Amino acid sequence: GTSWQDLKDHFRQAGNVVHTSILKDGRRSKGCGIVEFETAADAKNAMETLNETELDGRAILIREDREDKEMKRQGSAPRGRANGKGPEGTQLVIHGLPWEFTWQNLKDMLTDEGVEVLRADIVQDRKGRSKGFGTVSVASKEDAEKAIAELDGAELEGRPLSVKFDKYA
Repeated sequence: GTSWQDLKDHFRQAGNVVHTSILKDGRRSKGCGIVEFETAADAKNAMETLNETELDGRAILIREDREDKEMKRQGSAPRGRANGKGPEGTQLVIHGLPWEFTWQNLKDMLTDEGVEVLRADIVQDRKGRSKGFGTVSVASKEDAEKAIAELDGAELEGRPLSVKFDKYA
């Protein structure tokens, strides 16, 4: 079946995807998913350019989801309507990442430290190449402090990591 990563990869051509999920009925996919874009313009572009395109051999139908009801029922983290961030003091920016790092690598690195990650993104240039840093939304202020304590100043592939609260969040 289609994974959330397949969904993210397909929709990335329309804009910056910040979150995807496949809706499930127990373990089985319901054959639908949710894609959250960074901007309303990106979401509109996806609806205009990707509706009725094919993903894994099936035509996909796209409609705007004005409410995140499904997401909340799925036990996903509560999100502020305006910006999709966790509670205050839970957004981090991490510099010094290897160039080939994906958001999944970033999420895994923090999860390995016992930090509950809600969302991880690698900041990219216009051509889709990593700028060597990313942002992470974690479940709690304690998770944020743990990530900073464990990883700020640590070396990764010969480069020092900088893990700080995201002052722009």
